[in-house]
Amino acid sequence: LGTCSQQLGPGWIRAAFDENAPCLTDYFDTADGRHLYLSCAPTRYKGEDVLLCAFSDISARRQIEAALEQARQSADAANEAKTLFLATMSHEIRTPLYGVLGTLELLARTRLDSQQQSYLRAIEGSSATLLQLICDVLDVSKIEAGQLALELSDFSIVALAQEAVHGYAAAAQSKGLQLYACFDPQLPDSLVGDISRVRQILNNLL
Repeated sequence: LGTCSQQLGPGWIRAAFDENAPCLTDYFDTADGRHLYLSCAPTRYKGEDVLLCAFSDISARRQIEAALEQARQSADAANEAKTLFLATMSHEIRTPLYGVLGTLELLARTRLDSQQQSYLRAIEGSSATLLQLICDVLDVSKIEAGQLALELSDFSIVALAQEAVHGYAAAAQSKGLQLYACFDPQLPDSLVGDISRVRQILNNLL
């Protein structure tokens, strides 16, 4: 046991025989670096009170526990780095995008023919979707923190679907595809839900 053998003095033995709160277990680090677990039980031997002790070598378990703790710390550090990266990139990308949206708003106030207005609405819709997607990048952090919640509001599913279709119209046209939306006539004019999440679903499907 080396120097840690000093733990096993008369006081330690008396503590094991304590009637109210006996100390029957202990840990030791040996001189050669091993980890030992000691369990004991007071008993009788040849008419005398004795202490029956059993040492167990738990070095392998301690090494596994240390490795698991190190892995947990590494995972926590990686999660913190990821969260910081997402927050930083989200902010850096949103800044120029606000400039794009502002310029589009100014362009909408100029004289445009019907075709240009249609293109402008498509660009505005796609830009707004892009902004929402960038904001949603931070949802990963919210989910991990248990802070993600649905934001309920009234919205038109028809208008939302048309917005999604318009956003992908140019890409579909370049591939020679027809892209359009068909709606059930019984759809209500207004629904209550999280429009951002529904928009995410539609965009992911498209």
